[in-house]
Amino acid sequence: PFQGSDLRAGHEILCINGQRVRTARSAAEVVRESRNSLTLVVSNAIRPPGAMYTMVSIADHHHQNASSLGNKDNYVAGMYFKMKNGLVQLMKVDEDSPVVATSMKVGDFILAVNGKVVGSVSKVVDAFVDSARKEFIPVLY
Repeated sequence: PFQGSDLRAGHEILCINGQRVRTARSAAEVVRESRNSLTLVVSNAIRPPGAMYTMVSIADHHHQNASSLGNKDNYVAGMYFKMKNGLVQLMKVDEDSPVVATSMKVGDFILAVNGKVVGSVSKVVDAFVDSARKEFIPVLY
């Protein structure tokens, strides 16, 4: 059923039809309860031990166009980043940022956004801006 898609062995399914799945059992339950087609959010980023995923929705953030979502080199959707020890660190979060409703906290290191490994602040900002219209953006941290 996934022929013609980019889904491959080793990819991690994060959401099915908008529901976060954390185990194979929860994924099977969502699939079993589905009446129509499935919409998957998948990542092929390698998850290091201890790393976590969260889903961030910036589509409804008070900044509606992509240019204002990332209007500073280190800022996007109420999140401020900087490089620390070769990794991108979340340094500050505005109180109205959509990330407040997630498990991410100030001090966390961002490893991948929307399935893409990010090694610089500009890549984090660009990945969020490029994905701004998606309902949810998976973030590995």
